[in-house]
Amino acid sequence: MNNYDYVNGIIAVKETYLIKEKFDYLLGLPVKDALKQLCDLPYGQGVNLDGETDYKSLVDHDEKAINDFIQEFAPSISEKAFFLLKNDYENLKTIVKSDIGGFSEQNLFSGQGVYSVEKLKNDYKNGKLNSYMSICVKEIKSQKEITGSLIGNVVLKYYYLELLSKVKRKPLRQIIKRQADLINVLKTLKTQDVQEEKKYFLKGDLSEKAFLLLADETKSVEDRTSLLEDLKDIATLALNKGYALAEKQAEIENLKIFSDKRYSLSSYEPFCWYVLQRKTENKNVKILFSSKLAGLDEEKIKQRLIKV
Repeated sequence: MNNYDYVNGIIAVKETYLIKEKFDYLLGLPVKDALKQLCDLPYGQGVNLDGETDYKSLVDHDEKAINDFIQEFAPSISEKAFFLLKNDYENLKTIVKSDIGGFSEQNLFSGQGVYSVEKLKNDYKNGKLNSYMSICVKEIKSQKEITGSLIGNVVLKYYYLELLSKVKRKPLRQIIKRQADLINVLKTLKTQDVQEEKKYFLKGDLSEKAFLLLADETKSVEDRTSLLEDLKDIATLALNKGYALAEKQAEIENLKIFSDKRYSLSSYEPFCWYVLQRKTENKNVKILFSSKLAGLDEEKIKQRLIKV
């Protein structure tokens, strides 16, 4: 039995614990009862809640559990980086902001990524960050005016550069580049100065020309989105219905890269599909409870959930 067989056997058991269609049942319950139901599932076992509406502790507990699973069972650095490297760059951003701004970094860190928070802090202090992170920090500190927005843009740029250098699996690279292009689309639509914003465009598949055309409000939606290839419909949705719906649809389409062939997945693919499902379910738990607490009705909440 090879390592894929072993890991995929574990996943076959763990998939039976996913929430899946139980979301429909949770939708119809009051917050307190829905939370109790989740705590009775494997999802929430062993979690100590701070009050009757403390869904965040459930999500944090499950995020830690899935990240620990990735650390232990990821088939290669491709999967580990794809799912965990973002935490490292979020933690790096916190370290840099704390160093430059002089505020306490306590309780601001994300979960552990490829590296532990302590390793990142020590490497930053001793000048031993990897090449991408080192250049990232140098670029930030070389600016005349350092703002939170600038730090965020530079960190995001180097996160995607390092991610593409580490992830070799074709379907995962497809998601990364598509997500980079989506971020560029949304940046373009939200900014009032696309010439300034383009300094922070991420490396995807689409050309800078496509985003500059999208920014031209004198043209029709059809013309503005004409160079966006498979993101054309997403950009049109963003322009006509808002950014939230566009981002949700983009997530659904990323999931389809694996879900469309979920009955014929092999080697590393079941691992990726399982982790994507877990992480999407955590997003849906957040959406479900935050929406309920905000007083939204069932139908509106259902429209916000990401269909797996």
